[in-house]
Amino acid sequence: MFVLCAVGLFIPEFYYFYSIFQSLHDGITASPLGINDILAGTIELFFVLLVATVTSVVYGFYYLPKYRFRLQINPGRQQQLNNDFVVTDDWRYTGLIIARQLTNYLQRNQNVYGGKDNPNRKLAVGLRDRITTSFTAKCNN
Repeated sequence: MFVLCAVGLFIPEFYYFYSIFQSLHDGITASPLGINDILAGTIELFFVLLVATVTSVVYGFYYLPKYRFRLQINPGRQQQLNNDFVVTDDWRYTGLIIARQLTNYLQRNQNVYGGKDNPNRKLAVGLRDRITTSFTAKCNN
């Protein structure tokens, strides 16, 4: 996934810089009227380089020292922040959602069949009861 995102971001960036340099090349090889292309490409390239430089300097001189200081003072805090991005198993949560959906199904089934017993109802009640007792017992521990 990361590779696809990187390629997806690289292609427009490559095309953007290619068009800037193509504009500069066209301005240089054109007649004296090509000065507009040269100025536009130079200003655009200067702006991109200025933004990249300013963001690198701000990160290097402001955020990086704060990050290093935080790691020295409270190394456990970084672990707490990282835990927000850790994927955990949510099978219990999913099981309870399935049980809730089965309860909704049982209500619809009762409305359709008028409360009469049928094979689908027996199966759904059995599944709901097994899931509910299994997951609520584990969630309460």
